[in-house]
Amino acid sequence: MDIIALGGSNSRHIAFSVSRILGLEYYPVEVRKFPDGETYIRIPVDVRGKGIIYVNSLQPHPNESLVETLLTLDAVRSQGAQEVIAVIPYMSYARQDEMFSSGEAVSVWTVGSLFRALKLDHVLTVDMHLHRIKEPERVFGSAFTNITGVHVQIGRAHV
Repeated sequence: MDIIALGGSNSRHIAFSVSRILGLEYYPVEVRKFPDGETYIRIPVDVRGKGIIYVNSLQPHPNESLVETLLTLDAVRSQGAQEVIAVIPYMSYARQDEMFSSGEAVSVWTVGSLFRALKLDHVLTVDMHLHRIKEPERVFGSAFTNITGVHVQIGRAHV
């Protein structure tokens, strides 16, 4: 299966670097705004039967970034991608992981339900707020990996 890397508007540089490291073709997703402010998405390559690694941070502008990401992931899935991996360097809405006061939205579960609906094969995040979430696979509905960008020293070993 051919695998390609797609970059969202907040992470094109990361997607490009990932593509070079893994020896993949890279394509930036076309993202524009309609006159009424809605987001327009176009996948610039045929993804049918291919593996997709889509990279986009949900910062800055978390609302717009979330919509862009969901529209892009849905587009590649509906256009026949065989495998879809979402790499989200910053996952917005993860801090509200339980109801602290009556009536609050638990945003991580709402965002998770949107990702679950896409039936992704894997979600990878970086240093996501997972303090009370013991099984992120239940939240996102797919294999899930959270990596850290923090250098950790254990004894003499560097991790």
